[in-house]
Amino acid sequence: MDKNKIGSAEALCLLLTVTISHLILTLPKTMLESQASGSLINTIYVTFLAILIIFIGQRLYKHFLGKDILDIADYLGGKTLRFLLGITFIVYLIFVASLLVRN
Repeated sequence: MDKNKIGSAEALCLLLTVTISHLILTLPKTMLESQASGSLINTIYVTFLAILIIFIGQRLYKHFLGKDILDIADYLGGKTLRFLLGITFIVYLIFVASLLVRN
């Protein structure tokens, strides 16, 4: 069986496709009601910011191929930074889970 890895360009296009389709398909009704015609401009603005963040992240990860964010934190700041980043992830996941359960 031949295993093919996707390249960074393919991964970037995949992330852009997911981001853009998520923004278009799940445009909240409250956003349409409050901003009316400005909601399209807001969606384009958020999409542009998402593309920029993905591009910057892709450029930063180029030097750390095969490592995840915790490995990079361990390399840059030792166990202290890795611990703080792990705690940050846990707090973020609890926050997102509480928002999803509420909705």
